[in-house]
Amino acid sequence: MTAAADTDTERKLSELSFLREIAQLASSTRDWDEMLRIVIDRTTDAMRAVFSGRARLARMLEFEAALAQAEAGVGVIPRSAANAIEAQCNVDRFDVDAIGKAAWNAGNLAIPLVVALTRNVAAADAEANGYVHWGATSQDTIDTGLVLQLRDALGLIDADLARLAHSLAAQARRHARTVPAGRTWLTQALPLTPGGNPAPTVGALDLAPFVTARPLS
Repeated sequence: MTAAADTDTERKLSELSFLREIAQLASSTRDWDEMLRIVIDRTTDAMRAVFSGRARLARMLEFEAALAQAEAGVGVIPRSAANAIEAQCNVDRFDVDAIGKAAWNAGNLAIPLVVALTRNVAAADAEANGYVHWGATSQDTIDTGLVLQLRDALGLIDADLARLAHSLAAQARRHARTVPAGRTWLTQALPLTPGGNPAPTVGALDLAPFVTARPLS
């Protein structure tokens, strides 16, 4: 067996071990947080960045900026206030760790974030701070921020599935005329084409709803 084959076998065994571990956790009474920790630990760097604490606040701030501009668009708040709010909705202006710690006592992440955003807006425009988070609830900010994170995650999954479909299609073409003996209950059966095995999966991936998901404009 070649070194490449050894590496591929080790990777597959690692993936099976990971899936077995998750299945055992899901079917037991152990803490769901532990299962989430394991999943996050095993994911890609790109996906981990999408669901980082920093990205969480960034997407919630994206909601706050969009909320202010939408309200200004229908005359609910002044345009100048909306612009001042949007200018402060940059995650680089916030202490991510401090807001995360404050959320434990506040009850949710939106409360300390809105407090910090209001403080920053007030420092830049005293008249605009009263319009921060106007008419919205904590759940509006939290849920919409999460959906925006899921949008980003779907983009990564979309790209991964596209690469998988491309690889499987290449295998199907490569072995379209390969005709080994089939096997059934350890005896020789009718010939088959290995190229036909990945073809249905390629078709399923092309039709999967999440493959066609695109970022909201």
